[in-house]
Amino acid sequence: MRFASPSKVLVASLCAAGVQAAPAIDQLVYNSPAPSGLEALTFGLSSKLSSAFNNVLSHVSRPAAATYEDEGKTIWEVINADEEFKQLAHVLNYSSDATKDILKKKQNLTFFAPLNWHHHRDGGDDDKDAFSDLSFGPASMQEWGRIQKQIADYERDYSAESSDHDDDDDDKEKKRRRELIRHLIDAAALYHLVRSDTVLDAKAIADNSSVATLLNTGKSHANNDGTDWRVRTGKSLLPLPAVYLNFYSRIVKPDIRTSNGIIHAIKYPLMLPPDVLQALFFGQTTFSTSTSGLQKVHAAKYLTYRPWHSHHGHRQHHGHEHDGKHAISAWHHETNGTFNGVPAETVFVPSNLAWSRLPFVFRAYLFSPWGYHLLQKVFMLHSLPSDIVYADFVHHVKHSGKAAPEAVHTTVEGGRANKTSYTFDTVLPAIHGKKGEFETLDVDVYRYYLLPGGKGPLQTRMVVQNVSIILQDIPASNGVFHTIDRILKPKGHPEKGIWAEVAAAAEEAGFGTVDLHAEAQADLW
Repeated sequence: MRFASPSKVLVASLCAAGVQAAPAIDQLVYNSPAPSGLEALTFGLSSKLSSAFNNVLSHVSRPAAATYEDEGKTIWEVINADEEFKQLAHVLNYSSDATKDILKKKQNLTFFAPLNWHHHRDGGDDDKDAFSDLSFGPASMQEWGRIQKQIADYERDYSAESSDHDDDDDDKEKKRRRELIRHLIDAAALYHLVRSDTVLDAKAIADNSSVATLLNTGKSHANNDGTDWRVRTGKSLLPLPAVYLNFYSRIVKPDIRTSNGIIHAIKYPLMLPPDVLQALFFGQTTFSTSTSGLQKVHAAKYLTYRPWHSHHGHRQHHGHEHDGKHAISAWHHETNGTFNGVPAETVFVPSNLAWSRLPFVFRAYLFSPWGYHLLQKVFMLHSLPSDIVYADFVHHVKHSGKAAPEAVHTTVEGGRANKTSYTFDTVLPAIHGKKGEFETLDVDVYRYYLLPGGKGPLQTRMVVQNVSIILQDIPASNGVFHTIDRILKPKGHPEKGIWAEVAAAAEEAGFGTVDLHAEAQADLW
């Protein structure tokens, strides 16, 4: 599937919202006996790794910590003076005055600054492949390479030497191209700036599960329901202690302090996240079964948001689909002939492993022509249409129609971890429920320190319907999705719910019999 970058159609605008970074947490108390034997060995190893992680964050940043701050240099001045940021500086010089003023004047900034991400080959300016030979890096390098290519083409076409004859048409085209480049760079730059009242050093970044950025499309586009676009943060102790951003980039030079904030030099530039569906196609080795199923039941469009596209062609489906389609479209407010997709949602996406754990009878039936309706319902159970749910950020989406109830949540502190519990409505109408009632999912968020006594990095983990999330907080342009390695089951399982329906329908269609009570006791899926 060809990836269409949202950066090509969005105009970034600033939002005056408050800090979206995870709040500080009181020290968590461990009430466990002293470790011994293998437990002591594991504890000792964890302590050493945790210590190495903290040392990396502290020692790597010390040499440059005082230099730029004492010299009074701003982030803008450091970027333009340091050879390691040469490519970034060239790109940012084509940004708008508003973006430049942020980097020059705004205080308490936290900036993820990509180091030079590729080097020109020996072919010179005539080397057409200089910007495309980036197959060794993540897709973000290709995106930024295309921006560099547009800048190079612009400089070639409108250089002083080639401007012997200017007319109004040339001026209009020059202005149009310059404006396009400016919008692309502004969006990309704002996605590298953290929204926070205070600077966030590398340890603070590592303690979060995600951070809000200054990129906010506001009212011009409904992406993420007008909330700040977020960057997923994570940490790794092995093989190299580091803080990772959106899985593919990492902080290589943390805590470069300047007069107006802090720079974290990162290995690769960040790419504006695509919508949920496009992101799933990036991970075909993990999500191929889910993407195939979504396309089979014509539900793929509910994981996209493309207001610049028309979806007229998608409204013609097979005749046997109408019942399920009506259920989904009613909840997603598809009320006219043009459906642009869903601008904000949360999806728990089963991995290929999750699907493989299902009994063969269920898999064969659901992906057969007869399992169409129930496969659609399975996906509906995994989707939250009224909430953007990150581990450390939850936003309730208010639809234009009937207001959906906000999530019910409670917080329990103390013990081994702080636990916050939520209950969210899904897209799936409640089985045997009243009109307007929907199946719900329980989401638990645990925050705890890696080591006893409140030591080590702060961890955040999510559990949905008693299923551990194996990859959490994967940002998208229309919400967020999480990866699970087990299929979700509704409340009341195995006596009632979607899987009871699947079992009955599969047996009736001659695919075989599945004893749900025995399956529940075995707990294989």
